[in-house]
Amino acid sequence: QMLGQTIEMTVPDIEVLPIHDFNLQQSQYFPLCCVSQQVSGAFDAVSMLVFPHNTSLNVVAMMMGEQLPAEALIELQEEAMSEMGNVVLNACMGDISNVIGDSIFLELPTYRLAISDLLIDEHEAKGDVVIHMNIKLIISSSKESGSLLLILDPRALPKLKVVLNNYINAYS
Repeated sequence: QMLGQTIEMTVPDIEVLPIHDFNLQQSQYFPLCCVSQQVSGAFDAVSMLVFPHNTSLNVVAMMMGEQLPAEALIELQEEAMSEMGNVVLNACMGDISNVIGDSIFLELPTYRLAISDLLIDEHEAKGDVVIHMNIKLIISSSKESGSLLLILDPRALPKLKVVLNNYINAYS
């Protein structure tokens, strides 16, 4: 509704890789517009809505529904992308919570423009690998695309296995 268009989502692609390799993989898209939320509860993670910077400006223009000069789009970018990230991330994490039948808690979203080659700071990370779930988001009429990333703390893997086993057993 925010864009007045359909957003197509791909089936999640899941990888386990070193943080350095993840950052290197993402660096081809820099600079990146990123809205992230800390996730806790059933599992610990960071959820992110990520668009290449130029794409995010096009998305902001679609959200505003009018022709605005580039300077105005840049001024609106943080607020508009934060709002979109809040809605999209909360909806996706709410759906995951409903599917697994367990609580997920989200912190307030934070916005940043990642201009270096680090999407995840290796010194702040809670491990040396990430479990990276990537869902491509494609805006139907413009074919602009971004990603919904779920970066799982590797220490949360045992907790996540229990959650997934409970989900599978409920339908066995």
